[in-house]
Amino acid sequence: PREHDQVRWYLLHESVVVGGQEGEWHLEGRVPCRPLRPDNRCAIYDRRPDICREYGWPEGTCELFEEDLQFQLFFDSAESFEAWSRVDLERRERRLARRRERERAARERRRAERASA
Repeated sequence: PREHDQVRWYLLHESVVVGGQEGEWHLEGRVPCRPLRPDNRCAIYDRRPDICREYGWPEGTCELFEEDLQFQLFFDSAESFEAWSRVDLERRERRLARRRERERAARERRRAERASA
């Protein structure tokens, strides 16, 4: 699916990791922000972008490279994602094949019922 291709594309770039949590993908660029001070505090805290305001605790710090940040799924390379997605896509394809087979069998039953009526 398109989503898998997009995640793989992100992971082909340097310093990018992707985490999956509750059905959503999270992209993390592992490059420090220019205004980030050595003590992990923001040099432009009072005029920082809105996205920064949603993150960072305690006040003024940045969550960049937080050790306790945990995802259900975590990928730091396209290869690791491809290995996982291959299994996931095969499982998805088997589910779709079973559904197609059930639908085909139901159509055949309906045809047989109409023919015998």
